[in-house]
Amino acid sequence: MTEEQAACIEGMKVARANLDRTDGKRSKEWLHEIKLPKKSATLELLMKHFRLLVDIVEIDTTEARLAKLDAARAKNAARKRKQ
Repeated sequence: MTEEQAACIEGMKVARANLDRTDGKRSKEWLHEIKLPKKSATLELLMKHFRLLVDIVEIDTTEARLAKLDAARAKNAARKRKQ
């Protein structure tokens, strides 16, 4: 198993289990249970890393952006007056 594959495993249980419950005997077979991490938490961390999901909203208030906003407001007001 590579390091990348091992990093994907959150937990692991190995137990000897009786897979055939009808005979009442202990089996020689081993039961391996591998627990993988939840994808939603992993994806959320990845999205935050690449700034696709931010907790704080950043507002850009440069002069060019404010001028475009004022122009759009004036255009909208003129359109409402025509109606």
